[in-house]
Amino acid sequence: MSLKDLPITLAGKLHDIEIVHFTVDLEEMKQHIPSQLKVRSVGGKSVVSLVNVTPHRMGPQFLPPVMRPTYQAFLFRTLLEDAEYNEEKKDKGLYFTAVRSPSFMARTGLKLFTDIVIESCVTTRTGNRVDLRTGDRFVRYELDDHAPVTVDPEIEDIANTLDRAYTVNADGVVRRVVIERYRWPLKQVACKDFATNFFKSAEPRACYKVTEVIDYIWKPFEVIARPRA
Repeated sequence: MSLKDLPITLAGKLHDIEIVHFTVDLEEMKQHIPSQLKVRSVGGKSVVSLVNVTPHRMGPQFLPPVMRPTYQAFLFRTLLEDAEYNEEKKDKGLYFTAVRSPSFMARTGLKLFTDIVIESCVTTRTGNRVDLRTGDRFVRYELDDHAPVTVDPEIEDIANTLDRAYTVNADGVVRRVVIERYRWPLKQVACKDFATNFFKSAEPRACYKVTEVIDYIWKPFEVIARPRA
């Protein structure tokens, strides 16, 4: 038995959250998602949210906060169709298509406790412009708090209902983690100069900042499905 099989709750606070939602063609996205999961279609496209966040004192809840690390992470989260797994029969799930962090401690911790694949990266920030590079892959964006925006109620409603993530390990076991957060106050902002080669067909849709520090809990992972013998 590994640490991934133990009923461990992860807890901490999320600081400085920026979210860039962009669309990707469905057929392209299917190449990035395990066959056990189903990509959700929103207006005929898949939707990815790039979350730039600083988890503060994030780690196993049984550890005192002073022993949990603080680090920066970039999470590429793809919307899934998962209504069949939920009592509400609503799609509320996501898959971490890519996770990057410059923190060795964060990468080590996630690999110990989860099936999430996380890699190193180099990031720079100049004012509101963010650049991330990992090997030959990159993403960049610049948020503008003052430029006018076109409100996107569909994306905001989706962002407010997401509360679970799915992983698939090398043996094809599907696990789910339910995420608890009691507030998720979003402020839509304009996005300039978005570009990435993580996905060929990426097009920006809506960007947000979370305006408060968020108390955050990952409940223990639970097995949802196993490969048929």
